[in-house]
Amino acid sequence: MKRAIKVISSLAFLLAFVFFIFFFGRMRQDNLKASLPVAGRIVELTSTPADPDAPGDLNVAPQRAKINPEWNETFLDAIDMNLDDDEELEQVLTVKPSVSNNGKISIVIADFQPNTGSYFRLWKGETLAAKPNAIVVQPRDLLGDGSLELLCFGIDEANRQTLTVFKRLGAGQEAYYSVFSESGISINVNDTSDESLASIDVFKNALDGSSPLDQTKIVYSWGKEKFEPGTESFIPGVNIEQALMSRILTGQAEDFELYLDGLWIKEIEGIGQPTALYFDAEGRKISIHSTAEQQQWDWGRSNVAFSGIYAPISNSAVPEMLRLLGIDLVGIDRVRVKATAQQIVKFTMREDWDGVYRRANAEDLDSRTQGAMRKAPEEG
Repeated sequence: MKRAIKVISSLAFLLAFVFFIFFFGRMRQDNLKASLPVAGRIVELTSTPADPDAPGDLNVAPQRAKINPEWNETFLDAIDMNLDDDEELEQVLTVKPSVSNNGKISIVIADFQPNTGSYFRLWKGETLAAKPNAIVVQPRDLLGDGSLELLCFGIDEANRQTLTVFKRLGAGQEAYYSVFSESGISINVNDTSDESLASIDVFKNALDGSSPLDQTKIVYSWGKEKFEPGTESFIPGVNIEQALMSRILTGQAEDFELYLDGLWIKEIEGIGQPTALYFDAEGRKISIHSTAEQQQWDWGRSNVAFSGIYAPISNSAVPEMLRLLGIDLVGIDRVRVKATAQQIVKFTMREDWDGVYRRANAEDLDSRTQGAMRKAPEEG
């Protein structure tokens, strides 16, 4: 009898041990999956060729978060950045709540702890952005005081561009604090220079304007502890017939993409060949050709804007370097392009995207590229 009890006890212990190992392994696997941001999971799934021997892009290892998500958190992306003077890189994670009333995206900073040789959660802050595929983070010495601010660009639920700026305060739970958080039709950041201090221009729709493209510009200047609103000015838009605008700006991003399809030439440039953009709506590619750049970018899912679209683009050579293109209608066959770049260093990247472009004509096509271009849809 005692022997039977002993055998049963041993089997029960063995089964309990097996179940413990199984569930511990499952828990570790779930933690590893949770620490892989959504962007990394997408890269991992799409970068593996069907035929291992077939030529193609390299299977780049996805960036994995160095900390685990908390309850109600989904990691969207993970970017290694140097935010201070030490040798180790910090990791900036974009986080969306799994369950939330507003769905706003937050920024989490993971810092390296030399004593333990591991990363820990340093700080978390909420932005105004809500679209997971269009969030861009920049570390910049915006105020020119030697410390890095975090500039978080994005798009909210109303399809307005957003910007939240976090300034370094110190260590611990309150490492950063928000010094600017606004949304508008478009936002332009002016860094500190020898002639002027940093300022932020926020453009909003002028409700009482005579043209539907009229805007109001509000200039935010640095105060004692944050950016404060200052001068406000009216910017008249080009008078476009409402019927023509309604055929171009339908409220659907896909319709504006088709309107862009084709070749566009940048206006008012110096001597030499002007910058050209080629939009391939069907192939989901955007190409830029200038004296400094000849690149083709993958065109992500666009979001409709007040007078155009916001289009996230990425380059397969550097998939972590996202660009967010704001493309707005400013006249008949004229658009304004503004690029916001993901960056991991404090130095602002200089590129040729920004400017006003006109639709190419026959003479431009002879010297550039072949292919039909789409005009605004005809009535009828």
